[in-house]
Amino acid sequence: AGTRVIDPEHPFRIEDAAGFAGDPADPDAVRHSRVSGDLPFLTGFDAEGEDGDKDARMSQSSPSGSTMVHHIMHSPSADFVVGNGASDFGWGNMILFKSKDLKKWTYCGKLIYEQKGFDRDFFRLNGVYECPDFFESNGQEIILASPQNLPKKGHKFENQHSTIYIAGKLNYETGRYQMAKIRELDAGFDFYAPQSMRLPDGRIVMIAWKEMWDRTYPMVEDGWAGTYTLPRELEWKNGHLYQYPVRELCSYRQNPVSAKNVPLSSDKEVRIPGMEGNVIELDALIDPGTASKVGVKIFVGSGHETVLTYDPAQNTLVFDRTRGGLRIEGREDNVNIRTLDVKPEGTLRLQIFLDICSAEVFVNGGRYVLTGNVYADLTDTGIAFFAEGGEGRLLSAVKYDLVVE
Repeated sequence: AGTRVIDPEHPFRIEDAAGFAGDPADPDAVRHSRVSGDLPFLTGFDAEGEDGDKDARMSQSSPSGSTMVHHIMHSPSADFVVGNGASDFGWGNMILFKSKDLKKWTYCGKLIYEQKGFDRDFFRLNGVYECPDFFESNGQEIILASPQNLPKKGHKFENQHSTIYIAGKLNYETGRYQMAKIRELDAGFDFYAPQSMRLPDGRIVMIAWKEMWDRTYPMVEDGWAGTYTLPRELEWKNGHLYQYPVRELCSYRQNPVSAKNVPLSSDKEVRIPGMEGNVIELDALIDPGTASKVGVKIFVGSGHETVLTYDPAQNTLVFDRTRGGLRIEGREDNVNIRTLDVKPEGTLRLQIFLDICSAEVFVNGGRYVLTGNVYADLTDTGIAFFAEGGEGRLLSAVKYDLVVE
């Protein structure tokens, strides 16, 4: 775990101490020393440290014996690094260091603290806030983090480990973060440890691990474990953090197939010729009409299907991969169904990206997102729209093959 700092003269890398790397005789080698407790170090080309190492210890004044460094923040007076730690705090938290020269670091303390209006579970975490990240969008400061073992609350935090965003305001003098809002960042099965960067054009772009701890991993037999999500643009808008598929994905679109004003009834599913595939983008706008439920099935094949079902009466969208393909097991009560509470807007827009064994579902223009792995057969490429208990309408749908050459 770690982050990078762009220094005017030299590059710096902030990371956990995890052993020795590089040739000790090489004066330009970036290296870090093994210490107990995996304490964080700042490693760089010109930071003087103990015993002649090119390391500046950040953690000698930290009370935590288990600390990981993840993100750096800048202010007019100092640079700040945020990491996570738990052992000596009793509960998981994020901790802050500050420096004026990237060499000598002062421990500030815990980043979040118990505040009115927020459930105590956020401050009594039986685990750590993994991989914290910090950015500002449209004047709003935001922390991303992945709290371990956060208790389930209704349809929220259904995974064993969750990912949240915290909107608030950092006090650069005290190092404390005044929280205004906490929300789940992705309500699907497989989304963890998101990290962001600001592009030269000002966009904030985030990427995350498209997997979850404490699960079985069918792909291990093939020598890998999880993939990354699509890059997502982040924007604070109307009091919410919106997520959009990065706009450069449009350049990979080929072979469009579209449809408009297609009736949906409970007597049969609707399949549109040419609207199929497992490396595609599907953008659909659905009017529930009188139906009790409407939705779309993806990765449809012989004996397999993954179902997205919208219930307008309950204002929920259910992602069900029970019959998706290879079996997945985990510590949760149910590893195959996730339910998203959706604010009613009259219609439902689903922008779905399929990539062989995963689906990323952007709901109502990026207000919500669900991500999940589905290990279907390569021949499971069907797509079907449906309604139950009445009549709905597929107002519009377009499918693109996503071709990367």
